[in-house]
Amino acid sequence: MISSTEPEKGALLESTTEAGSVPDLTSRPSAATLPSPPSISTTSRPSPIAPTLFDVAHSNTRKDTFKKHVLEHHAPLSWRHLLQRPVVRQWVVDDVLVREKEVREASGFELFLDLVMVAVVSQFAETAGNEDSSWSLFKFGIFFWLAWSVWQDARQYVNVSGNHDVLQRCYIFVLACLLIGFSVNASAVQVNCDFDESEESTYDEGYGEPFLLPGGCWMDPGWLRSARGALAFFLVARLLRIGLLVLYGFWLPRFGKAHLIRAVSMTVGSCMWVILSGVNAPKAFLIVPIAATGIEVAAQYLSTPLLRLTYRASRSRGWKGTSSLLPALNLEHSLERSYLFLILVIGEMVSSSKYEGILNHAGLKPIFWRAVLAIFIAFSLLWLYQEQSASRTFSHAMRRHWFTSTTWQLLHFPLSAALILAAVSVSSFVKYGEAAQKRQWYFGGAMSAIFTSLFLLGILHKPLDRPRSALIPRPFRLLLRLAFAVLSALLPLINNISSVTTLGATSLALLILLVLEMVGQIGSVIDDVKARRAVMVDREEQSDEEKEIGGTKELLARALRVERMDGFEEVENELHPSEMGGYASGIDKSLGELTAMRIALSQRSAYVF
Repeated sequence: MISSTEPEKGALLESTTEAGSVPDLTSRPSAATLPSPPSISTTSRPSPIAPTLFDVAHSNTRKDTFKKHVLEHHAPLSWRHLLQRPVVRQWVVDDVLVREKEVREASGFELFLDLVMVAVVSQFAETAGNEDSSWSLFKFGIFFWLAWSVWQDARQYVNVSGNHDVLQRCYIFVLACLLIGFSVNASAVQVNCDFDESEESTYDEGYGEPFLLPGGCWMDPGWLRSARGALAFFLVARLLRIGLLVLYGFWLPRFGKAHLIRAVSMTVGSCMWVILSGVNAPKAFLIVPIAATGIEVAAQYLSTPLLRLTYRASRSRGWKGTSSLLPALNLEHSLERSYLFLILVIGEMVSSSKYEGILNHAGLKPIFWRAVLAIFIAFSLLWLYQEQSASRTFSHAMRRHWFTSTTWQLLHFPLSAALILAAVSVSSFVKYGEAAQKRQWYFGGAMSAIFTSLFLLGILHKPLDRPRSALIPRPFRLLLRLAFAVLSALLPLINNISSVTTLGATSLALLILLVLEMVGQIGSVIDDVKARRAVMVDREEQSDEEKEIGGTKELLARALRVERMDGFEEVENELHPSEMGGYASGIDKSLGELTAMRIALSQRSAYVF
């Protein structure tokens, strides 16, 4: 601001009288007694309000002023609250992770989508229970992968860009409808292997001919129409997700490259499914799905390195040009969502353990003990999943490296699929006491896949315990999971093995694993050096220009091409409480940490237990 050229009132006179004398206020001061006029500044300007980091990242301008991207939550409700602009909740720039200050919990609508996915899982499980063949497993794996992909895309979208507005809730509702339509059409593709020549054919010629499969099995007429219907629902859901990525890429220029690369990789993975929907050759439905699934998995592994190469290429040209930001996952929110969904999937096994009570079932009958064993298996699997790292202190796979992060997320697909197949077999074991040999193979193969998945999940985490501090070494406890995976796969080879023996042997294996995990970690203590290195900034990977920049605020300002900005708090990188053993068995880090607040007199009774 330009300073005023007029002297302030009361500043015209200098005190020339001695102390105690009264100055003559009526006399005109001489020029010698007048103070020098203040200097006029030609460069000073009113200091503009610094923009927030959130507004700078979501802007598409380099001007000194940035528009407010979203309205404050305490502002009067308006259309901009109901229909908000696209946002990215957390992102990475250079070696700085910008994330939310408060821990975000799963919303009710996210849990609603999980329940819809569980309904889809239940329908797949019911269909798989009626079809005991290797071809039914093939069909189950392909259709479950498609449903899983849709659910995973929606989960990542809400994690990165969820804003709880009307459009997001409508998106979740549309996805729920598409998933239900997909599951209905997928379940209509029936696989049969029991052929009775004495019975007359009941095929409806209007639905075409059945598809004969190797091994004496076939798919009922109308399978092509049902398969195409399921693919149509899947492709519409995938198209919605690709459209959102493209929209965010153009609406948010700083995140444009990342969103467009994700859209391209998702489009490439969807091309094979588009081709399959227009193919009439039955054999193509046995080959193309495998190739399409492999392409989608490869695309998930290649998209992140491609993003890193693009980002480094932009940085190699110096600090000029539009800054590029990389959207990031909220790890705590993602881990919580994975854990909650796994609980719902394990709930299928608990639901399969129930039986209809009759007079003959009163008291502690054998059917009750079979149900107890089945519930113990479900309970132990959930417990073992929580102890998947086999370490008291560790660096989670989701934060360790992009490869471990992608692998950790993908491993939940075979784990969930195996839990569903195990639940299908448990239902027969509990209700009938005896099960066909095919069900034994179902259950043995499913438990083998579960133990293998838990082994792989464990080795993806980086242990941070002091070497040889645990009572039982971590590698031994992890290898024991792999050993039980082999034994579970071989268990159905025993002739005339009963369902009680199968449930009992599986329960014993899980009990051994749990006891060894609890007792084996006694004495384990954190290795401070490893823990510091796990969260330490790697200065060797920084460029010389980045090393010259001071702190986090200066680096962000330089990367985003602004002089200064507010709206964020600089914190140190540290391990999550779950990585520090804060929620391990027998440990509750929240105990003893208290707060105190004053409450209204009328609220006292409301809090009293």
